[in-house]
Amino acid sequence: MLGSLREAAPKPHVLDDATVNRVIKLYTEQQEDLWLYAEQLRRWQAGKLTASQHQEVAGLSLRLGRLRADIAAILELAAYLKPRTIDAVLARSDEELALDILTGVRPPAWSAPPSSAPAPEPAPDEADAEDEPDEADADDLLTGGEPLTPTMRALLQIAGCLEGHSPIPIALLIAPLPPHAASGGPVALASLLQQGCLTAPSLATVQLTPKGRVFLAAHPSEEPARRTVIQALCGLLGQLMRERDEATLRLVEPHLLTLADAWAAREDEHALMLCLGAGTYLTLFGDAQRARPYLDRAKELDAALGGSSPKLGRTRRGRR
Repeated sequence: MLGSLREAAPKPHVLDDATVNRVIKLYTEQQEDLWLYAEQLRRWQAGKLTASQHQEVAGLSLRLGRLRADIAAILELAAYLKPRTIDAVLARSDEELALDILTGVRPPAWSAPPSSAPAPEPAPDEADAEDEPDEADADDLLTGGEPLTPTMRALLQIAGCLEGHSPIPIALLIAPLPPHAASGGPVALASLLQQGCLTAPSLATVQLTPKGRVFLAAHPSEEPARRTVIQALCGLLGQLMRERDEATLRLVEPHLLTLADAWAAREDEHALMLCLGAGTYLTLFGDAQRARPYLDRAKELDAALGGSSPKLGRTRRGRR
């Protein structure tokens, strides 16, 4: 269906209202039912599975992500086609069409169709608009893939700030995104999975592939991105501790400890947050011996910065 709609996009007058309305109704219903499959996969993942069953569930999770992205693309194209069908064109009077031509207004049927990228992105704000891929972004074109949208590139940059060889919890990958991008995070994530920049070892995690590492080798994460990821990580850590979500905490551990070790020598609030978080985490899981160096370093940093230790997940000024 997606291929057929893309073929019709340059000539939407070949479709009528009834056809487009049926597509919208059918795929809206399918989209609303996707949570059932996601919930079933979540329950399977929470159970005791063999290695082969884990692999099968991970494969189904990836297919679900692709299906979600395809349905979103179909509905986007259908919404574009709806006001441009033959019925919509015939409903316009000759006077309206003539006036449009004389005044230079482009009727809906003449405007450009949406991108044929495999997954749609929400409309970016003005800050993101400057980052949209164009001909100058040739190095953002990965072999056999589509141009990376700003949200897709941001997700890869976030992954580059974390421990590169451990599965990354999806919640941690999306957490540093600003609100307008976070809403499109799952769709962008599905596109990265589809292009092979990430793989999904489990329902709740992703992992960088060699293809993703090629991108990061040419586009290393910058300091502001690392600081944003640290704040999001410490905020998520505090939330998971309050919720006693041991399973996700275990997934966060390698990323937390890697960042804490890398930043411990710095004299800033982010080093303090990480050392405090790592020490608190290890204490929570009964490893007081490993926790002690982090907690001692947190005390040193707190004294050097001239204030009381921040609550986990906040800066010294109380901001997330």
